Amino acid sequence: MIKNSARFNAGHFFKQALAVQVFLLLLLSCTDKENTANADSSLIECTCDTPVLIRVPCSEDFLPEAVENIENTSFGRFFPASEGSDDPFHRIAAQADSAGMLILAILQEGMEWSGNREHLVIWLDSLGVPVLVQPEMNSSLLADSLWTDPLIRQNTIAELIEFTRPDIVMEELTESSRIEEITAFWSRTGQEKNITACLYCMPDHDKMFRGWGIFTGNCISGIKIQGMAVNDFHASFLLLAELEWIETGYPVLSTFLQMESE
Repeated sequence: MIKNSARFNAGHFFKQALAVQVFLLLLLSCTDKENTANADSSLIECTCDTPVLIRVPCSEDFLPEAVENIENTSFGRFFPASEGSDDPFHRIAAQADSAGMLILAILQEGMEWSGNREHLVIWLDSLGVPVLVQPEMNSSLLADSLWTDPLIRQNTIAELIEFTRPDIVMEELTESSRIEEITAFWSRTGQEKNITACLYCMPDHDKMFRGWGIFTGNCISGIKIQGMAVNDFHASFLLLAELEWIETGYPVLSTFLQMESE
């Protein structure tokens, strides 16, 4: 586990505009990925100071189409072939930590966490109340009233982003309600503060539940994504975070606004 500390030294990391050579794989259908070597490549520019990854517990009652009319939001169900895909949450955390990034993590009580550096980690109980913070931080932003409501909690996290300046944010929701409102919040906040939020719910094949992924905020075009696998969602977040995504999956580039290079 990360060692406790009496003082939190906020890291200040400001990202450059993301400009990388990537395959123009538009996952608008069930694509044969063996043919991607013949795909054209182009420069995709996307500025994102802070990518936010939000893991949602099983939400069989939520229909991702509910976010269809939210500005700068793309969504899609995972392709059934996602069976066997691992949850990317821990792998993304490990990769960001290995790259020396500062992570702001909001986790459920009891979830194990370790890293090579001292990240800011907040554990919540089943009611959403902070029960442990490492390193210790005396802040009014940790008041119970700012965390119990899942929507107010997102605003608190946005304020923590302003204060701590993390490279990435990783949140594990304690409930699956109000996803539409949470998406709308990050759509507005993302455009104001140059943040892109990526929400996802893993498939449950025993229940015939495909799971889904949502992208919202800065740099996102509003479309419905077809043929997205869990690994493709994973790769898309790595791309936004400026982490290595090759062989992880194929970024869902159709969600990103494309701008011609000068």
